[in-house]
Amino acid sequence: MMQGFLFRLGRNLSQRPLETTGTAAGLVLAGFLLGGLIDGLFRTGPVIFLASFPITFWAASRVKRLAWFYGNEARSSKRDDLSDQKAKAQAALVTETEEPITSTASEREKESLVGAIEPRTSPVGTSLVSMTEEKAVVRVQSVIHFWCWFAPLTLSVLAFLLMPLGALIGFKVYENSLPWYEFEAEPAIYASIWGSVVMFGLLITAAIWSYFANRPKVEVTITPNTIRYGDALFDRTFAGGLLVGYKSKTAELKANITDDRFGVSRLRLAYGAWGEDLKYMVNSYHANEIVIWLNEIISSVGAPPKRVHDPAAGRKIELL
Repeated sequence: MMQGFLFRLGRNLSQRPLETTGTAAGLVLAGFLLGGLIDGLFRTGPVIFLASFPITFWAASRVKRLAWFYGNEARSSKRDDLSDQKAKAQAALVTETEEPITSTASEREKESLVGAIEPRTSPVGTSLVSMTEEKAVVRVQSVIHFWCWFAPLTLSVLAFLLMPLGALIGFKVYENSLPWYEFEAEPAIYASIWGSVVMFGLLITAAIWSYFANRPKVEVTITPNTIRYGDALFDRTFAGGLLVGYKSKTAELKANITDDRFGVSRLRLAYGAWGEDLKYMVNSYHANEIVIWLNEIISSVGAPPKRVHDPAAGRKIELL
């Protein structure tokens, strides 16, 4: 049970980092508040926190809005959506080919396997937002080259180096807030301490923000004429397929916190004569799957429609 929760927590941190962090912090705060309330009423002492946190986490698991956090999404709704999608696809095929299409026995058997793991619709770290014959929009969990480690590291180091500056600012604010004859040493010391704490807190907050900001879900928009990968726009006249570039250990993109360290791989786009390096990197373990999936989507957008009747069917090629 704990292993399953940790797996979901790691997946949520990789897919929805800000929402997951905020939800976890809110649950911890709620546990403290519940324990403090019970302690204030019944004078139980700190031991009550051993019960307040499990009660809080259990009660929150019953909230529908937090189903994504606990992984309690109803399978029935997923299956209903899947059935609706299959029904629409079959209806479209029947309209196109004017021939009724029925599911095979193996498909019916798969649908009846309640509780079985459902096949992924896309590689780990990706999602298909929308797709038509003229436009496809997907999202890919990525890290931004160089900045993914440089920005958090630099801001964390500055948080310690600039603490004296924060103390000086706090001291000067106190000194200038009152006449010189009312100046006292003890309040000045407190003002200096608070100034250093505020400076440290601001820079650490900025470091945490930069960590998640440089691990975005990059939106990729594909049309018959263009490929927009994040903030870079490419003309499909010169564009080929995506390729896996070099591998790096400077960052990690784990599907869950129990995964091993695989590093990240930089993506390349065959563009013109030499190609272009993208600034985005993906999990090295899933990089090949992601590239194959993206190339399939690129090739399907703007492709000529399939013919209902193939004039070449049934012809035998003679080799002379």
